[in-house]
Amino acid sequence: MAERAAERSGVLTFGSFITDHNLAIESYPPEDQATFITSRQLAAGGPGYNIAANLRRLDPSMRVECQGLLGDDENGQVVLEALARHGISPDGMTLTREAPQIYVQVMASEANGRRTFFCFRGCADLLDERHVDPGASRCRIFHVGAPGLHPRLDRPDPGGGNGWTRVLARARELGFRTNMEMASLEADALRPIVLPCLPLLDSIVINDLEGEAVSGIDIRPGGALDWEAAGRACRRLRELGVRQVAAIHFPEGAVAVDEAGTLHAQPSVRWPDSRIVSAVGAGDAFAAGLVYGLHEGWTVARGLQLAVSVAAVCLGSLDTNGAIGTWQACEAETARYGYRAAPPSIS
Repeated sequence: MAERAAERSGVLTFGSFITDHNLAIESYPPEDQATFITSRQLAAGGPGYNIAANLRRLDPSMRVECQGLLGDDENGQVVLEALARHGISPDGMTLTREAPQIYVQVMASEANGRRTFFCFRGCADLLDERHVDPGASRCRIFHVGAPGLHPRLDRPDPGGGNGWTRVLARARELGFRTNMEMASLEADALRPIVLPCLPLLDSIVINDLEGEAVSGIDIRPGGALDWEAAGRACRRLRELGVRQVAAIHFPEGAVAVDEAGTLHAQPSVRWPDSRIVSAVGAGDAFAAGLVYGLHEGWTVARGLQLAVSVAAVCLGSLDTNGAIGTWQACEAETARYGYRAAPPSIS
């Protein structure tokens, strides 16, 4: 019998658990030219890990559980050790020797803060429904990410849907509230996978590139952010089936449509360039802040305020969560800087 979400507590994450080889470089060079690596770091990453670790940093008392697949090798051990540091049980993680751990070479440019990702797929190709059991958890929110990176779950079913829709449907039957993050892939690759998932989601938290890919609405016509278009993209996500909250974030801030259909716009923190080390994980940090607010029953407007604070603080470290403290500490740290200019009134 399904247990109501209100009777549950915490967040269960499933999907991509990645080992990040984070490299800070002076600048990204043209092809056939060289640049210098100024620092390097080995860390856990991926949507499954990042939001779990971030939530535990925001609230160390929060129940957080993880389910997924890791390569049984040195790179996979990095993720297991990271989970242990955050007090997250590894019991839901499956180890395999059929393929190496998925890892990403992340190049973070010191010249402009942008990052480039080189991904070795490894065991990501093996992840499927055998590696998730939402019935074993009493968490309230079931978070998945990222469609497009896992071929067995991405594969379409003859009658419609795919592995992600089956997993999400099972979670909803058990009483979970469902949330999804995505990876910034080509629209033609993402849309067929993600669109069938939307009616099975209570919320979705994605960036502007992903928002454009799924909604079909150009959020940056000519390269400049259009807040009105971002708002229309959120409304489009709701029209496509998202049940409660659709949020799209970008360096300038974020927009979200709540369950009542009200559109909210939140500018980002005026974080100084001198405190930016890397943008790696900033989107997942934003998602963790908003998901935390949803879990705690905050208004969407209040959750967006925390989300942009957590994203700003995340910029202060080379990995995905090294700079993040409690949610109270994140807001105190960013309060002195204020927000960027508020967008024009949008509807």
